[in-house]
Formats: sequence, structure tokens, C-alpha cells
Amino acid sequence: MIITLSVHFAGVVLLQLLTSSTASTGTFETWSRDTSNTDVIATSYVLQTVERCSRAMCAGTCERTTGCESFFYNSITRTCQLHNFVFPKYGAFLDSMVSPGSEYFRRLSSFIECHGLHISGLNNEYFIPTTKENEWEGALKICQKNGGELASVPDVQTIQLLQAAINTTLGGSLMSSALWVNARVSHDIDSFVWFNNGNMIPLNSPLWYNNQPDLYNNPSSMTDDTKTECVILVPFFSYLLDDYACKNGNSGAALHPLCMCP
Repeated sequence: MIITLSVHFAGVVLLQLLTSSTASTGTFETWSRDTSNTDVIATSYVLQTVERCSRAMCAGTCERTTGCESFFYNSITRTCQLHNFVFPKYGAFLDSMVSPGSEYFRRLSSFIECHGLHISGLNNEYFIPTTKENEWEGALKICQKNGGELASVPDVQTIQLLQAAINTTLGGSLMSSALWVNARVSHDIDSFVWFNNGNMIPLNSPLWYNNQPDLYNNPSSMTDDTKTECVILVPFFSYLLDDYACKNGNSGAALHPLCMCP
């Protein structure tokens, strides 16, 4: 038996699901609809696609599928697509197709209270996990596990304020570490973008350090493993942007995520 209840509050759409596997205890699995990822469907991290089903059946299938973290459901085509990844706000657009009628849901339990350092002049709180991570996607997940998301730095003033905080209280012993941030190449528009809002980063932006992005400007220097460039902040570059391979093979490199609370 499947019972569903949709709840709307504070701009959040929740889908509560009671399946046969939980009916004996009367517990609900609650899913939150992320309205920023609407009318698109991601093409990455796909576990399974189910045709001709209801939204409740889609949620139940995700609940019973090992590794399923979120799902897209199209109410027009009645298609369900399961994913082993939690996309951040606006995050599905990087590898996606237009899909009118699609909605994106993630477990409400994946939302964790975020705690970071409030920096005067900035709207978000920031934190740097001590865990090293040599892949951009891994850095994204580390921030998510701590209730945050990879940080974006929209202007030079933000970088300067972050640099001051990193050099005092935020970074501590991590002051020499390069930091992953929430930007990478979107092949749909062949440009660097901020992953959490889709805003482009022009190649002549003052956010880039001198002669950067060098990998992007020299595609012949890239291998199959480095074709998708990501972005890091480098302390020796005054924390300005540097393009970087999304999967770094150097296990000794000290790379940490720069996270912010949404």
C-alpha cells in the first residue's frame, strides 16, 4: 500500500510517502522538491529509469533501491529517473536535457543543519573541512554531508574577505591548501559557470589569476582524464581562480573543499 501526502510551507514542497515496507510502523519517508531543478532532467549519476508510474511509485522505488539519493519525476510522460547523487540548487543544468513537466526530489533527511563562520560583509557562513579530497565531485559531497555546498565567489571583494578569514580563524593549519570551489566547465555553452546558479565566469574576469585559465586555453595539453576542468582557489595566487583537473591523480596534493552554508 502507498499513501502520499503533499505539504507546502515556506516555499518548500514536501512529499510524504508511506510504503508497504514502512506501513507496519506507520513511518513516513519525506522528500523535498527542489524547485530550482524544474523542467530539466539530469543525464549524469543515473541509476535506473522507470516508465509509466506515479510520483508515489517513483519515490517508493527510490526508497527501495540501494544507493538512490534523489529522483526526477515527469508528470506528463509519467517517467521516473533515479540518481545516486544529490544535485545542489540549479545543479542539474550542467549535464541535463530540457524536460517539461519534470520535478526533482531529494530526501528531507539529506538536509543537515549547517554551521560555519560568519564573515562580516558576506551573506553566507563558510567552513573548510579537514578532509582532503582529490576529486571535485568528492569535494561537493563532503560539503553536502556537512549541510553545506561548495562555495561560490562572485566577486573579488568576496575573495579578499575570505582570504582574510582563512589567514586568521577559518583556515588555521590549512592556510597553504588549495581549495575546491563550486565552478566548472559547462560543455553545453563551452564556458566556466558557477555550478549552484549557472552564472558564467568570463575568461577575462578579474576573478582569474594571471594567464588563467591555462588548461582551458591550451586544450592540446589535456588528456582524456582532464578534459572537464574544475576550479580551485590557490593561496599563492591570492586565492584568485585557477582551472584544475576535476580528478587529480596526485594523492599527496593538499586539496580541501571550501564550503558555505546555503
